[in-house]
Amino acid sequence: MKCCIAVLSVWIGLTATCLTATCLAGPVNPEVISGTALMAGHVDVDAALNSEMGETIFDEIHQKFPHFKAQLAGFSQIFGFNPLSDVHGLTFYSNHLKDKRGVLVADWNVDQKKLLTLLKINPSFQEHQYGDYQIAEWTDSKNDVTDETHYGCFFDASTAVMSDNLEDLKGAIDVLAGTTESLQETKSLPTFWQASKDAIFSAAMQLPDAWESADRGARMLQNVVSVTARLAESDSTVKMGIALKTSDPADAGYLRDILTGLVAAGEMLKRHDDLQWMQELVESQTVSGDSNLARLEVVVSNDRLIQLIDRVKKQQDTKKD
Repeated sequence: MKCCIAVLSVWIGLTATCLTATCLAGPVNPEVISGTALMAGHVDVDAALNSEMGETIFDEIHQKFPHFKAQLAGFSQIFGFNPLSDVHGLTFYSNHLKDKRGVLVADWNVDQKKLLTLLKINPSFQEHQYGDYQIAEWTDSKNDVTDETHYGCFFDASTAVMSDNLEDLKGAIDVLAGTTESLQETKSLPTFWQASKDAIFSAAMQLPDAWESADRGARMLQNVVSVTARLAESDSTVKMGIALKTSDPADAGYLRDILTGLVAAGEMLKRHDDLQWMQELVESQTVSGDSNLARLEVVVSNDRLIQLIDRVKKQQDTKKD
C-alpha cells in the first residue's frame, strides 16, 4: 500500500508565509491539475528564491530578524521540513467557481511520519481508505462558533494534496493516479499555459457561460470569458500583468479604455509629494491587446525597489532613535 498520509493544518499558514516571502516551487506541472479545472494557479519557488527580488527580501528579513535562522531551524525540527528549502512547488486549482472549494498540491520533501504524529494530536483526527490511499481528516476551530474540516493525503514520497472537501480530494487523487484526465490531456485553460511560462506566479480563471449576468457584474463584464494574472522577473525588473479576454470585441475595447484611464490616474497620483515613491518605483505601465483582449502590464525596477526598501528602513530607524 502506498504511504499516503495527511497534511498538517500548518499547511495553510505555510502557504500564506511562502506567498508573502515569494518562496515557492518549480515550474507548473499540468499533470497534477484536473482536466476540468475552471481556475488554476501556481507559484514557482525555485524561480522566486533565485530571483533578485527574492534574495533582496530574504536579506532584509535576515537583517531585521537576527533570530530568523534559529527560529526556522526550530520549525524544521518540530514539523520535519524547512518551508524555505523543502517546499518545491505549490499548485492550486478548483472545478467550482461559485463555492469556496479547491485543491492544493504540494511538491515537497518532508518527514511524513513526524507530520502524521503531530496531526494525530488533534482529537478530531481520523483516517479514510480510498483505494490504495489513506486520507486523513481533522478539524480546526476557527472561532467559538465555526469549525473547519480539512482533508489531506500524501500521494507519494514527495507529493501531497489537501482540500476542505472530501470529494474534491478524492478527485485530486484520481488525477494524480492517472485515472482521471489532467490539464495535460484536456489542454483546457489555455491562458494559464501562456501565463505560467517563465513566471514566478501565474493564475487563470475560465468564466463559464452558465454564470448568470447578476454574478458577473456590469454589462461589459458579462462577456469576459477568462481572466489571467502573472508575475515574472526579467532583466532586473519585475513584471506584473493582468489580461481579460472577452467574447465581444467591443467590450474588450471598453476594458482597454478603463485600464488606460487607471494608468492615467496613476500618473497623476505620482505628482503628489507623498506618492513620489511611485514615480521612482514604476518604470512603465502599458495597456495593450487585440480585438478580444485587454491587457495591463506594470514594470517595476528591482534596483529602485531595493533603494526604496533601504530608504524606508532608514526612516524607520530614524524614528526609533
